[in-house]
Amino acid sequence: MLTLSSAVIELPRIPAHYPKNRTYNKIKTITGSETTFFTQTNLTTGKAYYYKVQSWSTVNGKNYCSPDSTPVKAVPAVLAPSLNPVNLVNTSKVTLSWGKTANASGYAVYRSDSPDSAGTRIAAVKSGSTTTCTISGLTRYKTYYFRVRAYRTVKGKNYYGDCSSCRTIYMGNLGSSKESYADRCRRIYGTSTWKPYTTSKNAEANMTTITVKAWDIDASGKKYTHTLQLKVHKKIASTIKQIFTEIYEGKEKFPIHSAGGYSWRGNNSASEHCQGLAIDINANENAMIDKRTGKILAGILYQPGVNPYSIKPNGDVVKAFQRYGFKWGDWSTKTDYMHFSYFGTQGKGNVLYTETCIRAGKQKLPPALIK
Repeated sequence: MLTLSSAVIELPRIPAHYPKNRTYNKIKTITGSETTFFTQTNLTTGKAYYYKVQSWSTVNGKNYCSPDSTPVKAVPAVLAPSLNPVNLVNTSKVTLSWGKTANASGYAVYRSDSPDSAGTRIAAVKSGSTTTCTISGLTRYKTYYFRVRAYRTVKGKNYYGDCSSCRTIYMGNLGSSKESYADRCRRIYGTSTWKPYTTSKNAEANMTTITVKAWDIDASGKKYTHTLQLKVHKKIASTIKQIFTEIYEGKEKFPIHSAGGYSWRGNNSASEHCQGLAIDINANENAMIDKRTGKILAGILYQPGVNPYSIKPNGDVVKAFQRYGFKWGDWSTKTDYMHFSYFGTQGKGNVLYTETCIRAGKQKLPPALIK
């Protein structure tokens, strides 16, 4: 692993080639057998360094050394930037943003049609302090994959670090937090007013099943990739897929072992689940709570920061849903931590109750959840 100012050599590593008849200087003695790496600082970007390791043991006060290891080559470079979720400006334009990389002279932006492809360089940002870039001329209804790579210029030559992780964007109308109530109705029902389906037959005719990638945790505590299937309204299927993509690509690698969408709950129900417009995530670990009594109404617990399946306020899950206009389930008398809905409503007869989302740092957990 290399950074701009240090080289870490993990053993064993075998290079494809290395210079012979080179003089090596002893730079570090490490005692103990548990340490198997070394870090050196104040190196020169782009310059090749070669390292060898020799082990030794002490017997009756005398040190016995092994033969030298095969040399390894290390070339310091700038770190990979941290690329944020892609911002959809319109159906032909996006804005990229990323975290500033220390000592970078600039950045290169890459685009591809596949998550497995490194892509083609499409833009250059010639300042290490500029961390945004707008890309135009994209094709509507197409999915793109973006990466960013930092470089440092030394004596007129650019030395590049690794690419950032991939970020995905679908160039369609995915909605946003600024989308009006009337526009949401038009998107779903083709009219500016709420026209809910009154029978399961009518509702199911407008649903589709999507498959999304998610993280989960195995018995040893390691995260792995699996897939989930959700039935949702066909008019927001692409939005839901984009939301789950951003959760999957997020820094948290938030684990999702269960998720639910469309569910018919009766002809008189105004629940957005009946419309395929609501998503429940990890229901057991993101309980519905009565605000007045702290009683759990559905689910088992809510322990963000303790239970890995509990959704953190202002975490990757909340940010992804809110970016596309969904509301987290917070109402006047109860909070439904598993629930995200497109209209931000609580089902109660045929009346819609829109409430504000939970704000990070202002939430107090009911006594029932402190375990």
